[in-house]
Amino acid sequence: MSDQDNSAYEIVERFWPYDGPHSSDTVTDAATAVGQLVRYMNNATWNPRLLNGPSLYRVLSSLNSAAYGLDQLLEQLAEAARTLAGDSTMYDDRRDRPASATALELAEAITAARRAFAGVPRREVERAAGLACHLGHDSVRDA
Repeated sequence: MSDQDNSAYEIVERFWPYDGPHSSDTVTDAATAVGQLVRYMNNATWNPRLLNGPSLYRVLSSLNSAAYGLDQLLEQLAEAARTLAGDSTMYDDRRDRPASATALELAEAITAARRAFAGVPRREVERAAGLACHLGHDSVRDA
């Protein structure tokens, strides 16, 4: 693990300590950070020469870990939506259906996304990380 990897863990732990405190705000802020980090990576990796073999493996390995964690996260989000179905203070802003019906439909959509992502896409990220772990360089180059 590089010093940069350690600093990434420290940054995450500083803003989102694993053991909390947890709140709606910390959870939504963490989701926003995930989106912004993907945006950053999309912009930063436009140059195919940016990553060497070992760094490509570290990126794919981290994405593989995230993919496995998404299964649990999506399951828990579906449960949160099902719980909302029983909340009498909820409303659907379209006002043409009960909020409970929308919440249950949302839970079904999240469950469908979980099933879809748990199949081929997740296995292919795992496969890519497994292949990348075999790449190295005879001479060190900056990446």
